[in-house]
Amino acid sequence: MGSGTITGNVTNSGTLAPGNSIGILTITGNYTQTAWSVYEVEVNAAGESDRINVSGAAALNGGTLTVLTETGTYSMSNDYTILSAGSVIGSYYNVTSDLAFLDPSLTYDSTSVYLTLQRNDVAFEDMAETPNQRSVAASLDEIDPNVSGDMLDVMGSLYSLNAEGARAAYNQMGGLIHTAVTGVSLSGLNNYIGSIADRMAGLFSDNASNRQMSDFKDNEGHRPRWGLWTKGFRNKGDKKGDDISSKYDYNGSRLAMGMEMDLSDAVLIGLSVGYSETDTDMKELSETASIAGVQGSFYGTYKRDACYADGLFAYVQNRYETAREISFGDITRTAKAEYTGDSLTVYAEAGRIFNAATINIIPIAALQATRISREEFKETGAGALDLAGEEQETKAVTGYIGVRMRKEFSLTAGDITPEFRAVRVHGFSGDDYTLNAAFTGYESSGFDVKGKGLSSDSLALGLGLTWEIYEKLNLSLGYDANISGDHADHGASMELNYRW
Repeated sequence: MGSGTITGNVTNSGTLAPGNSIGILTITGNYTQTAWSVYEVEVNAAGESDRINVSGAAALNGGTLTVLTETGTYSMSNDYTILSAGSVIGSYYNVTSDLAFLDPSLTYDSTSVYLTLQRNDVAFEDMAETPNQRSVAASLDEIDPNVSGDMLDVMGSLYSLNAEGARAAYNQMGGLIHTAVTGVSLSGLNNYIGSIADRMAGLFSDNASNRQMSDFKDNEGHRPRWGLWTKGFRNKGDKKGDDISSKYDYNGSRLAMGMEMDLSDAVLIGLSVGYSETDTDMKELSETASIAGVQGSFYGTYKRDACYADGLFAYVQNRYETAREISFGDITRTAKAEYTGDSLTVYAEAGRIFNAATINIIPIAALQATRISREEFKETGAGALDLAGEEQETKAVTGYIGVRMRKEFSLTAGDITPEFRAVRVHGFSGDDYTLNAAFTGYESSGFDVKGKGLSSDSLALGLGLTWEIYEKLNLSLGYDANISGDHADHGASMELNYRW
């Protein structure tokens, strides 16, 4: 290999590769290509290629011509002169390349050999393997080959790819981060709902299982009617799906606060507001998202003897900022988007408190219905590859069944109450996370990609510790985990509660 001049005759019985990248090798004699040899030719989109210049005769006794392409924007037909000689006799036995969408062919005249890379009849969809890849590729097949403008450059860069590169390009072009943020939003919403539900379930499940609300009195004999609390939460999640669209991780933080009022000895209601920030990263794509959410909820609990029932209605508005790195062929771009979405959730829980050897054992059952929606959006920064996404809605119905256990310890520093929770979570119904979109450079050809929803079955585990700092002020620490075969979410929290 290399560029330069060889004086004398050359017989190629191995591999001849002119240039270091693209270059010219000159032979001041005759050149013979044997049947088992290789001529390795590198080409680019500007029409340049490796070449052998022979001052004498070139005898081609078979052999293989192997074509290597540099990245770039190729046309549907690309021509190169790869060998020139005083005379050319014979031909190559075979010509190969790893290109998916351009076929190499050779033509000869008395003094030269020419290489042509011509668009073949392989559809973009033929190179796809996953449903999402097939959907994106099918939309590319709908684009007019004679399209103009930036989309023409995109198509030319696709022509330079092999099968593996084409599949990687489809993944990058599909906007999969927009499906992942729906799953992350649902996980964050469930964490918020869970923190309120844990609070309601713990309000009256005291060491004495038959204690009524009217029994909670301060040292002057007055029952506190008002409560004020604030809770900080930090969580981290990991999704490991079978498809690249369902492989992402996230970490977030949340601050919530609320006020409560006893309407009677048996009924308490409360209002809560919160704010959260979550960052998301796709594991196998250079795609990220940040989610800022504002939460609000109205909740209430009813207790009669040792039984209780809780209800909650929550609304969340999220603001999404996404960024996708797209790099294939001669394309290097970043697509960005900003848009909003909201969520509505209704949650109901019932349980009964059993007192066994001073330990509260509380079987629980709950049901949650959620709707998450996202507004339409248009990306910027990636030219023809920016996506125009349609409005989307996702629904899920989830059931919970499990047990909580508590025990109160009276210490000189104040009462300490540890708690353990174990709940089986089952999704009765749930949609995949879908993006219906089109390239802004050719909006008449749309596609849809999907991300796998959260597992239908998971195990939620929790540990808590409440310290009665003094009579009206409590501090609680908590750890929660939700684990399934392809998803894990871990969170830590701290809550301060004051009643008067």
